[in-house]
Formats: sequence, C-alpha cells, structure tokens
Amino acid sequence: MCKTESTWARICLGLLLMTLVGCDTVGGSSDTNQPPTSEITHPTEPSGTLTVADGDTIIFRWRAVDPEEQSGCLGGIAAIEIQLGSEPPVVFDCPPDTGEWWFCSTVDTTSGHHIESTNLPTGGNRVHEFSVRAQDDDGLWESEQDAARYQFWYNFPPSTEVLFPQPGQVVGSTFTVRWSGVDPDGQIVEYQYALDPAVNPFGATADTQLVYQGIAVGPHEFRIRAKDNAGCWGTEYEHVSFDVE
Repeated sequence: MCKTESTWARICLGLLLMTLVGCDTVGGSSDTNQPPTSEITHPTEPSGTLTVADGDTIIFRWRAVDPEEQSGCLGGIAAIEIQLGSEPPVVFDCPPDTGEWWFCSTVDTTSGHHIESTNLPTGGNRVHEFSVRAQDDDGLWESEQDAARYQFWYNFPPSTEVLFPQPGQVVGSTFTVRWSGVDPDGQIVEYQYALDPAVNPFGATADTQLVYQGIAVGPHEFRIRAKDNAGCWGTEYEHVSFDVE
C-alpha cells in the first residue's frame, strides 16, 4: 500500500472510531450527548460531618467532567452553577482548559479561580448545603437532581463568664474561682483555664469552679474559655485581674 493510501486508511479508521463512540466531527458530539458530571473534592470530610464557627469561611473545590471529552471526542465544560442553600444560584463561564475551580465567600487574591459571594450562611448549628453542577459546550446542563452536594454546619461558639473573683477584687491566699458557660446551639464539654497564663500552663476541666491554695500575695490574672460538643472553642478568653492579700 502506498503512503497516500496508508494515510487515508488511518483517517477513515479514525472517523469510523469517532462514529462508534458517538462523536460528531462537526458539532462536537452526537444526539447521544451525555450531560457532564460534577464532584466536590474539598472539604475532604464526609458530607454532613463538618462543623465550623459561625461566620468562618469555607472553601469548596470541585471537578467537572464532560463524558464526550473524556472519551476523546470534541467537548468540554462551558459553565458552572454554584448555590448555597436557598440563595440565588451563581453561574459563571469556565475556561476550556480548567481542571478544578474553587468557591470562597471572600476573595483570595492569590488565585484567579474564585467566585466572591455575600451568601455566607449564618444561623447557628443547623444544616447548610452547597451544590455545584456543570454545563457542557453543547449547552447541556447536569440535572439538578444529579448536582454534586455537600452539607455542613455553622456553629455559634460558646462563651464564658467569670463569676468570682470580680475585677480588682482582693481575696485571700486560698480562694475558689467560679465561672459559668453558655453555648447557644449545643452543650459545653470542656473549659481551658490558667492562673497567670504568662508563667503557668493551661489546664482543662469540665467543672465550673476551681480551688487555689497558697497563692502568693500580689496581682494575678485568671483566663478561661469553653469548648462545645461540636469541638468549637470560644472565640476569645474571658479574663479577670484581681489581688491576693
């Protein structure tokens, strides 16, 4: 077989293979065009298990695949739709060579692959849902039922109040520090505390009082914060300064 005949044979074979897998050499894909599929790749925790402090940012990463492009046909991802709960969906075009995009509620200036949104969910320890679906370059959308979804929880942090001693109060060398804790959407499971944290390590307890004995005369500081049953610590330490006589 001459070289020209061999070349045409390879071209014909290629066209035949493209036809068999459903490719259209002109329009990109045939009438059997399959919708794209999306997958959420971050967070890595299983859906429904992630809890973060209310107001914190969550970064979502995902990957969208067009079956025709994966099988060697003409195709690709043309657009992505993302949605947080019942907020209006956000649709944006994707460059044809992108492999992975991410969503964040605040702009990250180190990357151009982001969408800024003011749809930051709040409302405490209740379930929220993020979803993403893709559109291929033939205009076919992944169905809403097949969209990739991820459920997570926002959690209000607990707070702590020192009941005794009061700021500036003078106490004896033996005294009992008492405090209370409140968690708006759960239960407090642990307190982290320290007397004079500049020189002493922090300890942990589930109680709401602690006895100190033989404390040196002079000024002292007590600090404490709480952790709730979702593993969320108070955003700051409650502290009180007092004197021992």
